[in-house]
Amino acid sequence: MMLFQVGPKYILHVGDFRWDRQKMLPLAPLRTFISGRTRLHELYFDTTYCNEKYAGVPTQEAAIQATKAVVDRELDESRRRGKNTLFLFGSYTIGKERVYMSVCEHLQTKAFVDNQRFKILSCLDWTPELKQLLTTDQSSTNIWVVPLGHINFKRMNLYLNEQSKKPFTKHYDRVVGFRPTGWSYSDKSNDIVSSRKSGENVVYGVPYSEHSNYNELVDCLLTLKPHKIIPTVSASKSEEQVELLLSSVRHRQQS
Repeated sequence: MMLFQVGPKYILHVGDFRWDRQKMLPLAPLRTFISGRTRLHELYFDTTYCNEKYAGVPTQEAAIQATKAVVDRELDESRRRGKNTLFLFGSYTIGKERVYMSVCEHLQTKAFVDNQRFKILSCLDWTPELKQLLTTDQSSTNIWVVPLGHINFKRMNLYLNEQSKKPFTKHYDRVVGFRPTGWSYSDKSNDIVSSRKSGENVVYGVPYSEHSNYNELVDCLLTLKPHKIIPTVSASKSEEQVELLLSSVRHRQQS
């Protein structure tokens, strides 16, 4: 987030963000707005999920815990059937690290990343112990980080076939892929993680997102009380988004 002071005005631009009241309240600049001592004049707001159907997008922690449970289940099944399983985690250049790094911490194993990604992740303010969970040695681990667009059955089969042709390397019998994106969320399912299967291979949709769900957006407004809301996503629907949010704020205040 970026906080600007322009004359007497305070302007907050959140970019892509996940509102968490407990984590945000201790931040000194925000406390002045919460207490009412200072007025937040303008809030540039990440309205990606500005729709009530996205109220249930799970927290990042819930999505991570569900992913670890799936990995444990898949590993148990692989051992029972005597199969070697390759796990692929889709990722952007940055933004999805918590998912696969949490799995690596849980399993006490490393994640393979290519040289370019390794250089980028090495710049992050991680502990030495966490950075030790990254490797550029593909053959040393069955957890690989790949572009998010590669998590589909066609591309997953290519990874499997390419690996089986390499001499002196571990061969895999199946691939399990994870797509960590909030757009995999469905309000029609009770399960956090969704799945699709093709033969031995499985793709799991993990609703892990850097964007606040609808309830978090409303809670942010209730907490910071900005004078003006400026949506930054689907700007052509700005008035409609602001009206919807303020209606939810008023409803929450009355309940």
